[in-house]
Amino acid sequence: MKRIYLLAGMCLTFLSTYAQAPTTTIQKYGSYLSTWMDEDDIEMRDKISQMCEGKKSCRVDDKLMLEFIKRSKEVLGNGDKVMDTYLNGFESLCGKTHFQLSNITQLDDDAAPDIKNKKDNEPPLKCVTANLFVKNKDLNFTGSDMFMIRGNMITGIVDNNNDLSIGKAIRLYSQHKYEEAFRMFRTLAYQDIFNYEAQYYLAVMEIRKQGCSYLSPKVRDKECLWFCSKPFVITDGSKKGAKLKSFYDRFSMDGSQNIYNGFGIYANSFSLLKPFNEGLLPFKKKVGNKYVFGFMNESGKIVIPAKYGFAYPFGRNGLAIIQNGDKVCAIDNTGKEVVPFGAYDNMGRGFKNGNNIAHIGKTAYLINKEGAIIKTLVNSNEDVWCGNYYFGDYLVIGEGTDMKYIFDCNGNIFWKGHANAYSINAEKGTIVMGKNNGDKTETITETEVPYNW
Repeated sequence: MKRIYLLAGMCLTFLSTYAQAPTTTIQKYGSYLSTWMDEDDIEMRDKISQMCEGKKSCRVDDKLMLEFIKRSKEVLGNGDKVMDTYLNGFESLCGKTHFQLSNITQLDDDAAPDIKNKKDNEPPLKCVTANLFVKNKDLNFTGSDMFMIRGNMITGIVDNNNDLSIGKAIRLYSQHKYEEAFRMFRTLAYQDIFNYEAQYYLAVMEIRKQGCSYLSPKVRDKECLWFCSKPFVITDGSKKGAKLKSFYDRFSMDGSQNIYNGFGIYANSFSLLKPFNEGLLPFKKKVGNKYVFGFMNESGKIVIPAKYGFAYPFGRNGLAIIQNGDKVCAIDNTGKEVVPFGAYDNMGRGFKNGNNIAHIGKTAYLINKEGAIIKTLVNSNEDVWCGNYYFGDYLVIGEGTDMKYIFDCNGNIFWKGHANAYSINAEKGTIVMGKNNGDKTETITETEVPYNW
């Protein structure tokens, strides 16, 4: 009988320990970080990396990370918001630093939307919140984080403040306020190209059909497909990207249904375009042996009929650039032609203040929302063209084979020079201009830029 009581007691102790494991994990994390800061013990940094799914796979997207980035671009040497970058931020602080976690609390089971992969024997996702305090001679920070834990491993750290945040969206989900949670995840998913947490939770809720009933099934499925396809093309190394990719196969998604599948813009569309703008989603349908494009709203109602040879999503100026053959036009969200076909050879996607770039022949202009010329930007003896993507808050005009001009919304030059390769680093907030050298790109210059997807 004593043996039975002893075994029962051991079982109860085990269950109790397992239930406390997520908070214990965070207590250890806080202890390691505090010891590292107090005693400059580099072994503690290694222990933190080991408990965070490796230094590059655990994504960190909280207000303290943003503070580190604001203080020093150098902490973002690898260009990713991952644990290694986060720890670089702590390492960059000068002098004695005090770190403390308090009010460590585990949320109820199933607090966050999740679809477990049984094949991987993956532990269930647990969520723990904690307040954090960091102080040294240059920094006095208080905030709240939410830690994502599987087993005893930290898989993500996200903002848990009471504004628009992953933490708040998860708290809403845990309270079964599914539509509020879904809308918040959706907003966050569209804000940041690399916010794989929000994009993952968005996809989970769309697959589960939770909180998204205001979207038509067609729109819901196309949006889910978009975000589950994106990590095949662009990734920051986060495992959240891999989890989105797994949905593509597990739920037999049809890649041919992607908006720009089969078009040259396909790969760049995931990194440089957002499917929804102005409440409208481009769609295509096949007529004969070709596709035509139009726009539908969230409820699936066709607002602008499919009659164009090609359509970009709506830009920041509230207009969409559409094409019929080699002619372009800018329409508003009712389908009205604001800048008619034939006015310009091509146009950019528009600035927030309504202005845009456009060109006719070998001359490029800054134009207003109605298409009137404000001023000449480039007058060349060679062909010029307008870039159809945003580079932060800027737009690009190309001249000849490799001359590039980057302009702001008022037509002021931000950068110009010879470069045949250029890209945005969304995490670091930089434009990289380069030149091709065989199969590598050599950086010519890298300049800071405010970035919006």
